[in-house]
Amino acid sequence: ELMAKGVPLIVSRRSILPEIVDDNQNGLVIDDTVENLSNAIIRYSTDKEMRNSFSALARLKIRQEFTLEQTVRLTERFYNQLFF
Repeated sequence: ELMAKGVPLIVSRRSILPEIVDDNQNGLVIDDTVENLSNAIIRYSTDKEMRNSFSALARLKIRQEFTLEQTVRLTERFYNQLFF
């Protein structure tokens, strides 16, 4: 939801989100440490050009890859695999 609104994310490498966020393209994927998180926040706060680029690319990725039609199709495929 945040990417659809153009919010560039900082996500942990150990979660499922790195499958959605492309590191250094539309967000930052980091190892889960305080130092890495603080460095990522500092990068966002000091590099407006990068932040704006990531924002536009995050919005574009969601609009292209997570359309309503695709979401319905993937959900239907998931349920078909469970029950049939």
